[in-house]
Amino acid sequence: MSCISTSSTELDNTPDDPTVTINKLCYRCHIFGAAPQLQIINPNVYKGDLQVTHSHRNLAELKRCPVNALCECWRMHNRFREPICNTNNCINVTKKNTCPLHYRMGTLCANQGFDKGLATKHSLFHTSVKGFGLLLSAPVLAGQHGIEYVGEVIGKDEFARRFRNMSYAEVPEYYFMQLSPSMYVDATVYGNNSRFIKCGLPKCRGRM
Repeated sequence: MSCISTSSTELDNTPDDPTVTINKLCYRCHIFGAAPQLQIINPNVYKGDLQVTHSHRNLAELKRCPVNALCECWRMHNRFREPICNTNNCINVTKKNTCPLHYRMGTLCANQGFDKGLATKHSLFHTSVKGFGLLLSAPVLAGQHGIEYVGEVIGKDEFARRFRNMSYAEVPEYYFMQLSPSMYVDATVYGNNSRFIKCGLPKCRGRM
């Protein structure tokens, strides 16, 4: 799951202001504070993942992904060596796939953010009203990859169980993101800074 910008923005350094929306990335649930038990991970956590000491028994299985095709973007005239593979002219972008890591354009390929773990420069900031938020540290372009939303990948039944238990316990923070009709990402315990993305004006959107 990727959060990408929907419009070009300039850097806004306004501190501690919950009304600032230009540098906010959208998230489906309101998040009012940081959970201290967060353990930072890079890729999503699936059943049997070795990057965590104790994984939940109800995590989803990691499915084998097909190898993505090489696009033809390298054939385009690119005199000024600008980033490529960032528009629908790229067949992989059109199909919402990443380009292979061995792609001949190397660092010029802008469609490898997931596999390379790339994220737009950002920092966490705290407001007096809505807790922690995510502040971009550099201008972004429309369609640019922001950050991958990661956590424990769980099925629909496990999501329903966790959500029900959190509702009974009156837990105010929810860190669920729907990955597919039957799969969810839960960043309550394992995740990264993407969990501090706030709801606000649609300056970005989620993309699978």
